[in-house]
Amino acid sequence: MRYHLGRIITEREIGELFNEAYSKAATVKNAASGFEKSRIWPLNENIFSEDDFIPDEVTERRDPAVNDSSLLQQVAVFNILVDR
Repeated sequence: MRYHLGRIITEREIGELFNEAYSKAATVKNAASGFEKSRIWPLNENIFSEDDFIPDEVTERRDPAVNDSSLLQQVAVFNILVDR
């Protein structure tokens, strides 16, 4: 298509053109590069410091609807059911 500027692409040619472009773009090297750039891979467990989690502490509140006695009762019931 590069050499035939202005030529109309028919429905029958779309698959062939897509295959050619996709085969060039979808490579293992490009996929690995994408994971590296997004820092998904290689896994770096130390990428976040403890300070990065400080804002999360704002939402770390106990649910006032759940009291300790009801939680202990639920655990006891669960243990009874598991032991059966």
